[in-house]
Amino acid sequence: METIEWLGKAISVREVARPEGWSCRVLVAEDGEAFLEYLVSVGPYQVDLGVVHRLRADDFAAFEAGKLDLGVLARNLADHDQAIGAFDRRD
Repeated sequence: METIEWLGKAISVREVARPEGWSCRVLVAEDGEAFLEYLVSVGPYQVDLGVVHRLRADDFAAFEAGKLDLGVLARNLADHDQAIGAFDRRD
């Protein structure tokens, strides 16, 4: 088990999948809640930052049934984060 932070809370999770060919992984908490951790390149030197996204129960069920490609979802989320500058630091 490892710990992630979600909405200011520490949550114990275990890795259950790492979609081949993608920089992401699926994590599940003890209560069954599922998360997708993916990388976003930030800053002028494009440093990769791990980001956690909570998966809806139906998304996780679709993934388990082979109907949802979480790698594509991770890429789309990362592209969106980069497009809106979600991690830009302006002091």
